[in-house]
Amino acid sequence: MESPISIIIEMIITVIANGINTLLELFGLLLNLIGSLGFVSRVGGFPLFIVSVVIICLVVYFLGKFFFKVGKQIIILLIVGVVLVWIVILSVA
Repeated sequence: MESPISIIIEMIITVIANGINTLLELFGLLLNLIGSLGFVSRVGGFPLFIVSVVIICLVVYFLGKFFFKVGKQIIILLIVGVVLVWIVILSVA
């Protein structure tokens, strides 16, 4: 039988590891989304890129409003996430 403190420490480590894995997966999906917007801008030009960004923002806003009852905070988090991914891409390239 394990001690209670070791079980609590293991639970905390599991939560932190799962949180980090989830964030990495979300940033990967966001990177794929940004990559697909590059394809959209090559095919349709700048106006289609703007339309795509507006549609994505509206979808994220209404999903955030419907599921979490917060719309503006979700959009702000999306913008911050895009900026962070952009900074990571610029630092790697």
